[in-house]
Amino acid sequence: MPNALSHFDILIVEDSPIQAEMLRRFLVSNSLTCLIATDGEAGLLAIKNIKPDLIISDVQMPVLDGYQMCERIKSDPDTQNIPIILLTALSDPIDVIRGLNAGAQAYLTKPYDNERLLIQVRRLLNALPQESHLLDDSPLDVEINQTHYSVHAGREQILQMLVSTYDNAAYQNQLLRKLEEDLNTLNQQLENKVAERTALLTEQEKRARDAEARYRTLFALLPEGAGLITTDQWTFIEFNDVACGQLGYLRHEFENLSFLDLIAPIEKSVVTERLKQALTYPQFTFTTKLLSRDGLLIDADIRTRQIEIEGQILLNCILRDMSDINRARQMERDLEHNATHDLITDLPSKTILLETLVQSIHLAKKKNSEITLFAIDLSRLNMITASLGHSAAEAIQVELADRLRSIQPKASLVARVHNQNYILIVDGSIDPSPLKELLLRISKATNSPFLWNGSSLELEPYMGISIYPKDAQDAESLLQAAEAALFEAKKSTRKSIVLASPELNEQVENMIRKENVLRSAFASGWMEMFYQPRIDLKTGKISGAEALIRCRDPERGIIPPKDFIPLAEEIGLIGPITIWALDHVCQQQKKWLDAGIQIVPVSVNLVAEQFLDDQIVTILKQNLEKYHLSPHYLEIELTESAAMQNPEKTADLLNQIQALGILIAIDDFGTGYSSLAYLEKFPINILKIDISFVQGVTTDPHSAAITSAIIAMSKALQFLIVAEGVETDGQRQFLSQHQCEEGQGYLFSKPLPVNDFESLLVSDITY
Repeated sequence: MPNALSHFDILIVEDSPIQAEMLRRFLVSNSLTCLIATDGEAGLLAIKNIKPDLIISDVQMPVLDGYQMCERIKSDPDTQNIPIILLTALSDPIDVIRGLNAGAQAYLTKPYDNERLLIQVRRLLNALPQESHLLDDSPLDVEINQTHYSVHAGREQILQMLVSTYDNAAYQNQLLRKLEEDLNTLNQQLENKVAERTALLTEQEKRARDAEARYRTLFALLPEGAGLITTDQWTFIEFNDVACGQLGYLRHEFENLSFLDLIAPIEKSVVTERLKQALTYPQFTFTTKLLSRDGLLIDADIRTRQIEIEGQILLNCILRDMSDINRARQMERDLEHNATHDLITDLPSKTILLETLVQSIHLAKKKNSEITLFAIDLSRLNMITASLGHSAAEAIQVELADRLRSIQPKASLVARVHNQNYILIVDGSIDPSPLKELLLRISKATNSPFLWNGSSLELEPYMGISIYPKDAQDAESLLQAAEAALFEAKKSTRKSIVLASPELNEQVENMIRKENVLRSAFASGWMEMFYQPRIDLKTGKISGAEALIRCRDPERGIIPPKDFIPLAEEIGLIGPITIWALDHVCQQQKKWLDAGIQIVPVSVNLVAEQFLDDQIVTILKQNLEKYHLSPHYLEIELTESAAMQNPEKTADLLNQIQALGILIAIDDFGTGYSSLAYLEKFPINILKIDISFVQGVTTDPHSAAITSAIIAMSKALQFLIVAEGVETDGQRQFLSQHQCEEGQGYLFSKPLPVNDFESLLVSDITY
């Protein structure tokens, strides 16, 4: 009869989603209707709504465990006749008694066999319900391990539980079969209780001997380690072979050990306190790490019970090895993690993304803030896979995930949906940056080249953007809007970023246009070098020059540095531009030398990120070798703040650069926040005083005092001193009087194109 159970409703109460779903599928496949509750409290609510025909519940659950839930069900007249099956990893007979007292009709030990569970379900569903007032409520006294327990359950419930327990015992091990025999004996003893009270003393002694024999048999057959220990020195009076086997000892070796000898050294003081606590409670449980004979640590659950033998209080200890259980739980956690995360990048998948987005929208409503959603995909990734293989493509995907994570860890979440698109959530209540700024951060992260086996790979990103609450009011719709915008971006031949809101596209397109113009300008050769001379303040002769990058638009002319340098830094282009500048300056110096022109040292400004990468030393060396240029014709400049981002790394790189023979200058000195102690450690040749001090030397006593102090300090450290921004003759005179060696500024010359500066060199001008 395949549909014999189809009219019954089953409630599953289980805190593990995986185990609950597996059980539900099995029962549904047997024509049962099932509902799942995640803990005891949720189970009680579900019972009020549907009043199931049968309840299957885990025992160990948060909030309200299975025993507590069972007791509350049985205390309610409306639900007390619903049969209950308890599922648990616990196997102690006391746990069975606890289930009886809670009102359960069946008890299965995990891991259980589904078919045996189905037998229990059918048996309980087909049994005639018993009214609670017809049941025998007189308690049943039970003796286990010389400890007496009282069972408050009716005869019918006990019989139901016996059937369940016997079936489970036959499936589990020989010990539980022995317990089934004991329960039958106890049932017989219940019927003969009056006769037993009048038994002769010799019969009582015989039963005592029989009980002791049963105890010793059970003790020996227990599937877990067990021992009887004293309460003064914690030495073993008795133990079973399982305890020896768990820890790798032979029996005669175990006889000479105390309980503390089995404990890891770091745990001994804690375990001693736990054992003392166990003396104040009839039963006590704690966890620790046992030390095996081979020195391995074993996670263990220790359950103690007080026992009195011949007037002496002893502790009966059960040693449960938790290693297999912990491994099973870890495996379960790993399965859940893999089910909710991308296998390549380990980013959260769509499920977690939507949960986070729902919570973010809830908070955004309260705080009246925005949430920006970026859907990102890389172009040419399939081509990379086809040409370089899956390893290269996966490395790029992992690298992009790391870059996106680092944009704003506190205000954002990065996820991956469909194992393809990256989704970045930016919570406006934490990071209220405007969209333009966010796009610049993402652009820098996505447009920077990816390195693979020494090759630099550039992949253009596609991006779709949606904003809460403007584009959607709920998580699903907001994600759909961003993915729809991404789809449009991938179709378009004109733009790679599309916003769900058309009115915001103009702002984004303007930013993209500027970025594209700058990249195109660099690729098209619009960059050129200007040179501003440095003047020896004693002789008036040109003693050096600073190379300055300019961008010349064929239509607009020279673009001011303030209009392209910050953008180049934002999108990660400043590094390649600086490397180009180094090559260009070395090439130009070589041309002048070949033409017989007397050249001077030229300095090139390096950016902060180049002082975090050893590659700069290799680039400098390659340029000198490529153009056969003497290193004293090349100088490098870095700002004080750039030098101090990582002083130890900077000092190491500067030492390597100076070893090449290249002079080193600190630019804009006095505006940073560095320690003079660090500055003294840098191998510096030149110190350039910032223009903000130089321009005030004739009008501001503070600027004059600071400039004088910097000059004096530099001379003590044997630095060459260069004053920037010299614009008046009074400033020149002040600097000369205080023995400043060189000056640079509009008093002498503005930055000049290469041909004009060449003319100055040829003329040997004196200022």
